[in-house]
Amino acid sequence: MKYKALSKGWTRGLAGAALLAPPLLLGLGLWVGSEAFMRAVPVDRPFALKVLGHSADTVTLTRTLLSARTGEFRLEWTQGYGLIGGILELTEKTVTRRFKPVLGKLKRGLAVRVRPYALEDNPLRTCGLSYQTVQFSSELGELPAWFVPATHTPGIATPSTWAILIHGRSGGPQEFVHALPTLHKAGLPALAPSYRNHGTAPRSPDGLHHHGHYEWKDVEAAFEYALEHGAKDFVLYGVSMGGGMCLTTLRRSPYAPLIRALVLDCPALDWNAVLEMHADSYKFSKRAARAVAKVSEWRSGWALREINHTVSPAPLGVPTLLVHGDIDTVVPVSSSDKFAELHSGEVTYLRVHNADHIQAWNVDREAFREGLEDLLERVMG
Repeated sequence: MKYKALSKGWTRGLAGAALLAPPLLLGLGLWVGSEAFMRAVPVDRPFALKVLGHSADTVTLTRTLLSARTGEFRLEWTQGYGLIGGILELTEKTVTRRFKPVLGKLKRGLAVRVRPYALEDNPLRTCGLSYQTVQFSSELGELPAWFVPATHTPGIATPSTWAILIHGRSGGPQEFVHALPTLHKAGLPALAPSYRNHGTAPRSPDGLHHHGHYEWKDVEAAFEYALEHGAKDFVLYGVSMGGGMCLTTLRRSPYAPLIRALVLDCPALDWNAVLEMHADSYKFSKRAARAVAKVSEWRSGWALREINHTVSPAPLGVPTLLVHGDIDTVVPVSSSDKFAELHSGEVTYLRVHNADHIQAWNVDREAFREGLEDLLERVMG
């Protein structure tokens, strides 16, 4: 998931709304903010860091917030990538870390960037897991997906519980590569679709993101494909916006009784709270964020409160693993705190210290793996 289009785009709109008093300019600023909120365009991070030195298993980089963050991350350059791990030395301007090359050669002076998805290639290259690219029908057209089959043992029935993996806003199936080995070990086939307005999936009629209000129907289409291919029930796993979509599916879909468990990784549970958090980080008022929300609601024809999952006390009805980093700069962890308290009897909450958005695995992979394994053991018996 690439976040700059969300944070910078709509905050520029807030700036226009807050600083330009004439009504025409005020309206234009609110429209720009709404446009960025509802029509995110992926923005690649620049190769802004420099390799200051390296050995066979270490690299020294320009120090930034991300390059000096605890955990394991992907280090990319134009012709290759590798993995950076433990921090060996920190100075005011540099950081030296463990380094594992994967593709291409590192050299001094090379322009690089750090990305949160340490494992971003396909499942075969990254995890040694065979996979297929499949397509299935939805109300808007054919949706592409990765399908990772479970290991089939002769004489034993094909597994009937499938993992359905729903990526985040501007993301894709690669957001789940780190979890696939655990799902595979538990015997679950995994289907990771792209949904409307992402990748090669169909565009929605208005071309806008509706943050799960309509997109959940693509989750339902994934259910139908799985059922046609031997599934009988599901573990539904969503990241960021995909997490909120999973809950909307649970509340609205006639297939909800087939959902055996939920996994929610830094889920977007309250979009008003997301807007207000970003407004605060750029020193804008909550009033400006609410104005952008109102314009977005007017354009979409529905209210953000309709998919606010932090207020309903209705039981989930399924065991749920909730994961969220406590320094998330994209989706507020406070929403997950509320959700966990609201559903304390059904939710196992893994709140990871010093982890940003979708980086719990990077920071504490053992806790993440154990949490997922524990849930799957409960579900699969």
